[in-house]
Amino acid sequence: MPGIKKNSFRAKLFPELRRFATDSDRLAAFTPALNGALNSGLSIFLIVATVVVSFAGIVILVTIATTPVFVLAAIIPYILMIPLCQAVIFWVLGHRIRRELRRKLNVYGIRICIKCAYDLRANESGVCPECGTQVEQLSGLYCTEKNQEDDNRGC
Repeated sequence: MPGIKKNSFRAKLFPELRRFATDSDRLAAFTPALNGALNSGLSIFLIVATVVVSFAGIVILVTIATTPVFVLAAIIPYILMIPLCQAVIFWVLGHRIRRELRRKLNVYGIRICIKCAYDLRANESGVCPECGTQVEQLSGLYCTEKNQEDDNRGC
C-alpha cells in the first residue's frame, strides 16, 4: 500500500507527519503541502533568483578578471554563497510545508498550533501557551471544511 511510513526520512524531516494515523493519511497530507510550497510565488522567485544571480555573478567576475589568481580569489567566495542561498530556499519550503501539515492535522482533529506546533488537546483558554496564537484561528475554516467531507472525525 502506498504511503509515507512513520519512521521514513520524510517523517523525520517533518515530525508533523508522525501524528497522522495511517501511511495513506500522511501521503494525502504531504503531497498537497509539498505541491503548494513548490508552486508558491515566493519559492519560485527564490529559486530563479538564486540561479540567475549565481551565474551572472560568475560571468561578470570572469570577464573583469585580469589574472587567474584574481579569478580564484573572487569566484571561490561567490561559489560558497550558493549553498547558503540554497539553505534559505530549503528553509522557506520546509516552513511552508510544516505550516500546511499543521493545518491538515487540525482538519483531522489533532489540535496543534499552526505557528509553533504546540499540542493543544487539553487547551481550554483559547490561546496557545507557547506562542500566544489564538486557538480559534487555528481550527475554524479547516475543521468545517473537513467535517463537511467526513463526519467521522471531529475537531
